[in-house]
Parts: sequence; C-alpha cells; structure tokens
Amino acid sequence: TALLSVSVSSIIGVATRDLVSRVRHQADEAGRREQMLEQVGQLVRGLFDSADPRQDVCEAPRAISDATVAVLFEPTESGAMVSTAMAGLDAPPIELPVHHRHLVHDAFRAARARTITHGIESHLTSPELWRAAGRPETVLFQPLRKAGEVSGVLVVGWPAGVEVSGSRSSVVALLAHEAAMAINRADQLQLLAGMAQTDPLTGLPNRRAWDARLGQAVSEGQQF
Repeated sequence: TALLSVSVSSIIGVATRDLVSRVRHQADEAGRREQMLEQVGQLVRGLFDSADPRQDVCEAPRAISDATVAVLFEPTESGAMVSTAMAGLDAPPIELPVHHRHLVHDAFRAARARTITHGIESHLTSPELWRAAGRPETVLFQPLRKAGEVSGVLVVGWPAGVEVSGSRSSVVALLAHEAAMAINRADQLQLLAGMAQTDPLTGLPNRRAWDARLGQAVSEGQQF
C-alpha cells in the first residue's frame, strides 16, 4: 500500500508539473503573440506613410519575430521572380528565372505559404547566399496578396532555436497581407505623381514638373 501510494503520488506530481509547464508555455505564447500583434499594428500604420514600404516590409520580421533575414520577391513581365528589397543580407538583386523551379515560384503559383525546416540548403538556388544570411534553420515562404491575387513572396529566415510555428508565422502572414496593400498604394501614388508631371503627348516633363524642380533647386541654393 505504501509503495502504491508513493507511486501514485509520483505520477500525480509529474503530471502536475507537466500541466503547469504547458499552462505557463501557453501563457507566455499568448503574451508574446499579443505583443507581436501590437507591433504589427504600429508597423502597418508606418508602412502606409513609408517612403520605401518594400524595405520596411523586410525589416519588420526582424523587428517583431526574431528573424535574421528577409527578402521580398516580385514577378517580372517574363514570369521571373526578382528580389526588390532585403534585410539582413548584403547582396545584389536576386533573379530566379521562370524556367528554374524554386520554392519562391511554388509559393507564388500556389498562393500558399510553406515552411522549410529540414534540408534547406538543397532547396536554395544559391547556397552561398544562404550562408551569407547566417545559415537560417527555418525559412518561411509567405505569399503577399492584394485583391485576391498574389503580388509577391516574402522569404523570412530564422536561426536555430527559434520556434516559428504559431505566433511568429501568424504575424508574418498578417504583415504580408497588409504589406501588399501598402506597396500597391505606394506604386499607385508614384504612378499618379509621374502622370501629373509628364505631358501625355510628348512624354516630356510638363510645367508642373518644372515648377517642382525649380522650387527644389531654390530651396537647396542651386543656381541655373
């Protein structure tokens, strides 16, 4: 009876410790997620006023989810995917030809996120870039959507020991959704600004562009 009582008490003690550990982990995860969502809200508000939303989109995962590298890929007219911004990696623009099968192409065409945690190097076009990025152990390929269509893919990498599933992947997905709209808005504003300062018949700068250039030169103390 005594041995049985000790055994039962030991089992209950272990089960209780496991339960307490799980509850604490869930509480920590909930707190971290709430903090990340608050940061995402602040970053999204800044994206719509940013002079370079593409670069800010790449910087955001590093700021809110402990990522070490992020690269934004967007399609060209030929169907290739080209990097338009990156953070945590100092490299020239990366081009992935349409005929070359890559996880970036897969995520773009399938409009579905994919996370790679094993054998990452074998999936990459350039292992050198992967090593230059700090050899991330987990890489997320997150499509950017606008008006129901995919406009790009945000590739985010995390180092070993960082748990990506759950709050981190969720906030990156939310960020990607908002980023697509912010980038589209910035592109439209730039297009409208160009149209407003260009003569539609000749394609040359109009009077409005001249006035703007003149005002800028005067403010900078330049001479003509």
